[in-house]
Amino acid sequence: MNRFTAFFAFLLVFSSSVCLGQFGSPSLAMGNNDSSKKFRFFVNLGLSVSTLPGLTQHKSIYGLNFGFGASIKLNKTWALTPELILFSPRGANDVVSIYNDITIQNSRTALRTNYIDLPLLLQYEISENVSVAAGPQISFLVTAYQTTTGSLASGRNVVVTEDIKSLMHKESFMVPVQVAYALSSKRWKRVIMKARYNIGIMEVFTATSIASSTHSTFQFIVGFPFF
Repeated sequence: MNRFTAFFAFLLVFSSSVCLGQFGSPSLAMGNNDSSKKFRFFVNLGLSVSTLPGLTQHKSIYGLNFGFGASIKLNKTWALTPELILFSPRGANDVVSIYNDITIQNSRTALRTNYIDLPLLLQYEISENVSVAAGPQISFLVTAYQTTTGSLASGRNVVVTEDIKSLMHKESFMVPVQVAYALSSKRWKRVIMKARYNIGIMEVFTATSIASSTHSTFQFIVGFPFF
């Protein structure tokens, strides 16, 4: 574990301890409104649009995101918002194959990966409904596959899937930048709509002689509070 990872893990543990302290406080247990506004849990569902800039050719790929988040009020305008995204697909369509074990004609190749993301954003409230946020994010690679469709010399159509996890870094660092809007109707008062751009700051592949890229991902997230 490098120093950045250790520091990030410390921040997450610190955030969790703050959360537990807020949740376990007598005023919150008694339903004090001021305390309850300081800490909230969310279930986050979202859509991502990602690609791998730097590759010879690439097109966007779509995916669904799922995870959990918290909002910890620091004062009237600032909040800490750690998240755990359990399913975070990324990759690119129509790329040049980086793993050529079989010769395929008229081929189309896609790279599909899945990460566990741990973003830690510092949020600033512009108004009661609108906020902006940014911060670091560390991601851990879970799966990585290259899928190629095409035909063999015999004319037979094939789909070949290769595990390329060994060709990729197991950790990824990004900087999320976010704009959020809190729905203001009485029924949906605390539902949060988020538009987030994740800027990749680390090389994706271990062997840059084969391929070189950083991640680039847009996310559209809806956060549903469950207390």
